[in-house]
Amino acid sequence: MKNIVTSKAIKKPQVSSALYFTYNTALGPPYRVLVDTNFINFSIQNKLDLEKAMMDCLYAKCTPCITDCVMAELEKLGLLRIHVLRDCHVYTQGTYADDCIVDRVTQHKCYIVATCDRDLKRRIRKIPGVPIMYITQHKYSIERMPEATIGGVGFFRLCSLLASGNTSSTLNEVSFSLPEKSFGLIFGQSGSGKTTLLQLLAGLSEPTSGSIGIQRYGNDGNPCHSPEPLPPEKVGIVFQFPERYFVADTILNEVIFGWPRLKGSLQLKERLALNLQKAITWVGLNGISLEKDPHSLSGGYKRRLALAIQLVQVPDLLILDEPLAGLDWKARADVINLLKQLKKELTVLVVSHDLKELAALVDHSWRMEMGGYLKEELLPI
Repeated sequence: MKNIVTSKAIKKPQVSSALYFTYNTALGPPYRVLVDTNFINFSIQNKLDLEKAMMDCLYAKCTPCITDCVMAELEKLGLLRIHVLRDCHVYTQGTYADDCIVDRVTQHKCYIVATCDRDLKRRIRKIPGVPIMYITQHKYSIERMPEATIGGVGFFRLCSLLASGNTSSTLNEVSFSLPEKSFGLIFGQSGSGKTTLLQLLAGLSEPTSGSIGIQRYGNDGNPCHSPEPLPPEKVGIVFQFPERYFVADTILNEVIFGWPRLKGSLQLKERLALNLQKAITWVGLNGISLEKDPHSLSGGYKRRLALAIQLVQVPDLLILDEPLAGLDWKARADVINLLKQLKKELTVLVVSHDLKELAALVDHSWRMEMGGYLKEELLPI
């Protein structure tokens, strides 16, 4: 008689895939996975369904993302590989596949890179906070990220924010966080509460309940202390059509209009003067006379001036309401290039309907639904 070996089944709780990314909270489901050409080839050889195998690896919804450089390489390899990618999101940027992927994750740390290429892995490992997915034993696996990549990073956090209008609630339990030196975008229908949210962030109105603050983390990934309040003076806001609010007769007077007039604030004025020079250079107004009438500037340069006014104060958070509204194609391109530079130094939060033009800058995005409900969502482009 054969002995029957029995064992007791032990039910263990499923481990969150976020544990892989403790040191980069910019990563969260649904995960965006930038896929390299050879990763697709090896997936086909191992008979792995791209999206399903990713979900099996991370226990969460995944969105495979393909640059047009990778797509071009796949087209040369045949239609079979193109068919595998029928549900993937395709980006149109770059000239060489590896360079294209490296450039994108250098600017935006919200991706996982899927590759089996040894050289590309080496390049990606030099970028803090970007995990690598690879194939081993006929399934996908992922490298844990190195520690100490989040030390000193701050997050702007909104917790259960409520705001009421004359007849009904305009914001309902709005909560989100935005890492420092990243670019966030809020989109949604007109009248859903986007502008109300910006006004609360800028301190122009008070929430019915909830809190707004900055949470900082140490090298161990744990909060250093309790969240700090976000003072209104550390928030810069540029409204839609900011040129309508210009009041001075020269560019210089427009920029310094809100400066302190007290005699005892000389040190502050000296600091602001240095900031003025930096801000003017930053936005590309250093080639224009500061005695010029701001109303005589072109649309694009008026937006630059509006940004300079806020940058002089060196805000912790820069808020922009429809920054491309009313501009021609050249001015829009100029503003986008300027925002690309600003996001390297500042935390930027934008409300806009121009999703396609801003998509390349966005690290995090949220949809505001009617009734004031905010949810994180990839851009629908």
